[in-house]
Amino acid sequence: MKFETKDCLELTEDELQAMIDLCEAASEPVAQEFLTSEKERWVLVSLSYENDRLKGFTFFTLDRIGGTPSIVTGFGCVACYSKRRTVMRGLTAEQFKRALISFPEEDVLVGACFQEADCYEVFWKLEDIVPRPGYDPNGEDRAWGTRLAKRFGIEDSAYSRRDFRIKGCSETAPVWRYTDATAKKNGSQKSGPKENGPKENGTSDLFSKVKPDRGDSLIVHGWVRKEDLIKFTS
Repeated sequence: MKFETKDCLELTEDELQAMIDLCEAASEPVAQEFLTSEKERWVLVSLSYENDRLKGFTFFTLDRIGGTPSIVTGFGCVACYSKRRTVMRGLTAEQFKRALISFPEEDVLVGACFQEADCYEVFWKLEDIVPRPGYDPNGEDRAWGTRLAKRFGIEDSAYSRRDFRIKGCSETAPVWRYTDATAKKNGSQKSGPKENGPKENGTSDLFSKVKPDRGDSLIVHGWVRKEDLIKFTS
């Protein structure tokens, strides 16, 4: 399995088509216009290949939000197969490597949009994740949600500061797609850890008001500590 990160402007038409094919195979089709928009919206894209076939990708930008080092993640998708977790972790590791180069000796905020509880696995290396089950967000937590909403280009009227929810901004939301769509279609979920899946740990409750079919999502953020970033040195 191979991972690479490149400037979005370097994406070829063949690579965009491979992204479209991957999303369609995952039962989550997207239009070329949407991916072209994401290509123009973000600075970097990480890609995962196995035997020269695209198995996952994610758009992102390294930024400073109010002076704080940040990884802001756009649309991403992982193929529905047995190595999904390996692909996802490799893609996020690519982001961490770039963050370490840009923000050495600093903790880094990571922000993304999720529509499904299983996507919390994407934050596997993060601490102080907000929102999370059993935690009452404080004013600073909510301020970060608002800052990220602004960074994502969300209008104030479409963002619920109370529960970090984006309300139906578009038919295709710029979210992480990590849920096993095939298992979901068949009425089962296999992507969460067996001993502590979304239902068991309460994460699913955070999405009780999220309607993916109308473009709803949650803004979720957390922190990767500098001592953890160092572990991703190439």
